[in-house]
Amino acid sequence: MKIRIIFGGANRPEHQFRVLEDLLPYEDAGVSLSLSYNIFGPAHVQTDIEHSLGRAGMASAAIAAEQEGADAIVIESMGDTGLLECREAVNIPVVGMTDSSVRVAQMLGRNFGIITAGKWHGYSLERIMRSYGLLQNYVGFEALNVQPFFEGSESQAAVHKSMISAIDELMAKGADTIVFGGSYFIGKEGEMAALLKDAKYKDLLFVDPLPLAIRFARMLVDAKLSQNKRIYMTPTAATPVVGFPLITSTPGARS
Repeated sequence: MKIRIIFGGANRPEHQFRVLEDLLPYEDAGVSLSLSYNIFGPAHVQTDIEHSLGRAGMASAAIAAEQEGADAIVIESMGDTGLLECREAVNIPVVGMTDSSVRVAQMLGRNFGIITAGKWHGYSLERIMRSYGLLQNYVGFEALNVQPFFEGSESQAAVHKSMISAIDELMAKGADTIVFGGSYFIGKEGEMAALLKDAKYKDLLFVDPLPLAIRFARMLVDAKLSQNKRIYMTPTAATPVVGFPLITSTPGARS
C-alpha cells in the first residue's frame, strides 16, 4: 500500500520543514510512505489567506500523487489545506489532519481541547471545525507561550513546561482528550505520556494528528472506502485558468 503525504506549504530546498525520514516511524508493515510538497503557494499555510493561495497547488499535487500510484493521500496541514479540492480532483481517499483527529477525539472521549502554537492558529482551527460541524464537546484551545518551538528556538524543557501548563488549563475546562494542533507536535504524545506521572493525568487521551491521519488513510484503503464522488464530483470538463503559470486549466474527467 502506498500512502502519499503532501505538505501544505511549497517546497523550499534551503529550508525544508518536513523530510521523509521524519515520517518513517509511522510506516507500518505493508505500507510505503512518500512525501511531496504543494506545487505552488506559501512556504507555510497558517492563515486563511495562505490556505486560499495554496489550495490549487494542493489539488495539482494530489493529481500527481494518484498518477504516480498512490493508494491514499494525507494532507500535512492542520488547516486541511485543499482537502475538499483534492477530494474532487482524485478518486483515491484523501485524509485531512483536523478532519480525522477531531472526529476521533469526539468518538473516543467526552470533551476535547486543542493545544496550538499561537492564538491565531486556535481561532483558525475553530473556524475550520465550525465548517465541519465538529464543535460539539469542544472546550477550547490553549496556545503555547513558546514559539516557534518547532524551529528549534526553544529548549525542550521550555516546550514541555508550556505544554503541561496548557494541558492543565484544558483539563480545568473539562477536557479528557487533548488534540495536538499541528504536525510540528509530531512525537509529543509519547513525551507527554512519559512526563505526566501524576495521578490526575491518568487515562488522559492524546491525539497526535499526523500519525493518526496516516493510519486512518491505511484503514480506508484496507476497507476499500473513499470519498463519495457524488459529493466530491470531478467536473466533467476542464475550465481554462488565467494568471497561474503552473496551472492552465482546472481538473476535469475528460481533460
